Amino acid sequence: MSGIYKFVDHTADIAAELKGSSLQDIFEAGGKAWFSAITDDESIAADDSMEIELSANSQEELLVTFLNELNYLHFLIPCHHFHTNQ
Repeated sequence: MSGIYKFVDHTADIAAELKGSSLQDIFEAGGKAWFSAITDDESIAADDSMEIELSANSQEELLVTFLNELNYLHFLIPCHHFHTNQ
C-alpha cells in the first residue's frame, strides 16, 4: 500500500490525515500532502532524488523534521521536486 493523505479542517494553516501500512508509507503520504499544499500542479513528477539523514526522539517528531527538511530544501533548491525513497 502506498501512503495516502486527506486534508482536514483545522485551526492551523493546514492539516492532513496520513494513512499507510508502514512508516515509509506515512512519510510518503506526508511528502505528497506537503507538495500538494505548496503547488497547484499535482501532475509534476519527481525528477531527482537525494538522500537525507535525520534523527528525532520519536516517529512523530521524525515526521515533522522530515517535512521541515522538505520545506527547507524546496526553498534552498528551487525548481527541484522531491520524492521519498527509504
